[in-house]
Amino acid sequence: EASAWLGMWYATLSNADFSGASMQGSYVDFYGSSMPAADFSGATIDATWLLDMSESDMRSVDFSGASLESSYNLRFSYSDMSGSTFSGATIASGSGPYYSWMGFHKSDMTGSDFSGASIKSSYSMGWSYADLTSADFSGASIAANYWLGMWYATLSNADFSGASIQGSYVD
Repeated sequence: EASAWLGMWYATLSNADFSGASMQGSYVDFYGSSMPAADFSGATIDATWLLDMSESDMRSVDFSGASLESSYNLRFSYSDMSGSTFSGATIASGSGPYYSWMGFHKSDMTGSDFSGASIKSSYSMGWSYADLTSADFSGASIAANYWLGMWYATLSNADFSGASIQGSYVD
């Protein structure tokens, strides 16, 4: 059974190995953590309310093949995710009864690899002001049932070849 809160606020997880791990909680919270080069490949991180990795140092983190899911909100906003790998990962918010939000606002995802990833929100998803310079989204599926916003995002040299991008409102 999931704990009420799995908190790693401001934790130092540099080079930590969570590959294949399973983490569950109502709130799974890595807010403000330092986790450069941590390995979450194949991990399952499941929050019944909030999965928060915002304002974190996530440079070169490996989330390849991982499942990052929240029944409500999932936040990566204001994080440095440059050079991170999310290839083949499932990133999803909104399996619960409420409007869900997935946010990547003002995150640095320069050179990150999201190839073949499935990124879905049952309601809205925001990438505003995010830096996606040279990021790889080839073959990825990016979908929000309502709003998907990428306004003011930097997409220079990003690869969206073969990607599917869907939303009722895409701007």
